[in-house]
Amino acid sequence: MSIEAMTAVLHHSQAKGTTKLLLLGIANHQGDTGAWPSIQTLTKYTGTSKRRVQQALSDLVQLGEISITYADGQNG
Repeated sequence: MSIEAMTAVLHHSQAKGTTKLLLLGIANHQGDTGAWPSIQTLTKYTGTSKRRVQQALSDLVQLGEISITYADGQNG
């Protein structure tokens, strides 16, 4: 867990609502090589559907707050 990453989200993120909560969940997994929570974990954190998590991830990419590298090596 990265308290520093979570603090940065709280103070500097442009995201709002569920999208910001999702970003906090990602920050909770931050380590030396990035953050790698599963979609299933993120749905638990946000209390939303897989589709809503995917949309929020897309929103965060559009905001420039995250970049995504999938476990199989494909960029999204």
